[in-house]
Amino acid sequence: MKTKTFIVPLACFISLFFVSCESLHNSDIDNSGFRLVFNEGTKITGSDVQSYDSATHLLFLKKDLHINQQMTAFSVLVSGDTIYKGIKHSCYLSSWPPETFFVGDCNFYGHKVLALEYYPHGSDVRNDPRIINAFKQAGLLRNGIKCKIDSLKIKRLDSSSEVVCSITLTNYDAFSYYILDPHKMGEPHFSYYTGGVVLQNNLTRVSSFLRWSVSYPDYGTLSAGDYSVLPGNSKLSFTFSSADYYKMEAGTYSAFFRFKGVHNLSGDPTLDQKNTIIWIGEDRAILNDITVE
Repeated sequence: MKTKTFIVPLACFISLFFVSCESLHNSDIDNSGFRLVFNEGTKITGSDVQSYDSATHLLFLKKDLHINQQMTAFSVLVSGDTIYKGIKHSCYLSSWPPETFFVGDCNFYGHKVLALEYYPHGSDVRNDPRIINAFKQAGLLRNGIKCKIDSLKIKRLDSSSEVVCSITLTNYDAFSYYILDPHKMGEPHFSYYTGGVVLQNNLTRVSSFLRWSVSYPDYGTLSAGDYSVLPGNSKLSFTFSSADYYKMEAGTYSAFFRFKGVHNLSGDPTLDQKNTIIWIGEDRAILNDITVE
């Protein structure tokens, strides 16, 4: 159990990284050609944008954006050309979104971050070259972090299974990120926080995942000691394990893992150092042909 915890609301913490501006509708001169236009009239232009992360498809804004009931649809344009259209889909709904592109209304990352979501009804054009070039030319593009599963081993125990997973994180930006470290925050805490590895039997299509035997894991708060620095243009590898998986039958499996940044952030504000910011969002990694004997 941690002896000292620093708690800072995510919206307040993220605000340390943003430059304020007058209004979403009254900003500095825009030279990107980017527009995101909601049906009720709200517009986000390049001058309202702090940065765009092409890996997580997060749009970081200079001012708060509040998704209201009148915002039911939006269009993304560059230099007047519509790249794609989407809808607002409430995160409180249990159904899948009926359209390919959508934004939610739960503000997991605070009001200064807009997550441009995708459900595979069609091609994913969130990183259309026109969008990437617009942000790149305006100096607003982040390349972000990607996660890769290097190896995964599964051991069947008496009543459960143990999963040992090795991952590599690659930072494609020139500056450093603070990332959650499974060894510093504790491997059980890390597994619960990320949701662990989800495995599917290739023959039976039956999925196996964490049993969540700990009723209320402490994934709502984090401390400054939970982070490591991933320097710019570098890689960092971790191995973590958990024996809290449902017991798997012998066979061949596919694995899915989401490496996550912070949602409801708690941490020490001193983590806001020059050229190093806390990474938020998530990246998904897949590994196929895993044998369970």
